[in-house]
Amino acid sequence: MKNLSIGQRLALGFGAVLAILLAVLAAGLHNMSTMNTLIEEGVQGNNVRLEKANAMRDAQRRISYNMRDLILATDDAK
Repeated sequence: MKNLSIGQRLALGFGAVLAILLAVLAAGLHNMSTMNTLIEEGVQGNNVRLEKANAMRDAQRRISYNMRDLILATDDAK
């Protein structure tokens, strides 16, 4: 190390810092990609549950409308 000039030592130190920076960047991008995948899976699962809940609500609403119409039709027949 003593045989290297100041410029070479600075270049070596800068290269080491740059290598560490690139490693941290790669790890961060990988983790962001993993989090994005997990979030998408969670959202898709919640969307399916929400669609099923909406379908049940709509079915219940149709049943209540039909019951109301049946009661009104029965009252008119009297």
